[in-house]
Amino acid sequence: EKVQLTSVANLISAFETASHSGLRDVFSNYTFVGCFDSTRVLLQFETRLFICDMSRLSQELAYQEVLHKLGDLSPFKLQTPLPLHDLIKIALNPPGSRSSSSFAIEDETEKKSLEAVALLKAKAELLQEYYGLGIDTNALTLVSLPEIIDEYPPFMGHIPFLLLSLANDVNWTEEQPCLDGIARTLSRAYSLHRLQFSSNEDTDGPTQAWIVEHVLLPSLRLRFSPPRELAKDGTVVQITSLEKLYKVFERC
Repeated sequence: EKVQLTSVANLISAFETASHSGLRDVFSNYTFVGCFDSTRVLLQFETRLFICDMSRLSQELAYQEVLHKLGDLSPFKLQTPLPLHDLIKIALNPPGSRSSSSFAIEDETEKKSLEAVALLKAKAELLQEYYGLGIDTNALTLVSLPEIIDEYPPFMGHIPFLLLSLANDVNWTEEQPCLDGIARTLSRAYSLHRLQFSSNEDTDGPTQAWIVEHVLLPSLRLRFSPPRELAKDGTVVQITSLEKLYKVFERC
């Protein structure tokens, strides 16, 4: 059952009010041209051609969908429960990072990891009930993640950082900042990664291009409110128009 809270309504109202009407028209009425690379697409709207960063768009979409669906997010179970302690240690010392192996630093990492696990355990009921993020408080394992966008699982490489950020970066004492912080943290984990899905059409499962064209882009049509900054920060860029192309052809 969806949660009806004034703070949630305030957050939704904020991004709906601040949305860019021109970009809203683009995502509601686009024609798909093709994938430029693993995370960028070409869209036509009327006589204009745009290149769009789906990593940034999927992140913003996920943020908004968390708030729209709060309390009604379906969990999908992980095939194998994942130990919280191990995941958070990965986030604290990512593979390939340059970190000292001194006992003092290892002890500090262990301490931070245990503190993060303890906080997640304390918040497990809330995370399960409102967000579909399931934690086994006895085994201290992650057992489910929310299905924020239908048919679109998160990149599993983001999950250690999701858990660490939930523990360290969310203001758990004030309602509206807490809800905003959890939604922002979840949205980063659901940002499209360049290696998230296979690029080989011969393998089982959907390809990255299929997910972009048939899952993410249609989701943007529904109720996405594109923030104004997306038109300025390189997320959505108009690269040409038919009028400009005609002028080029006239000179040929």
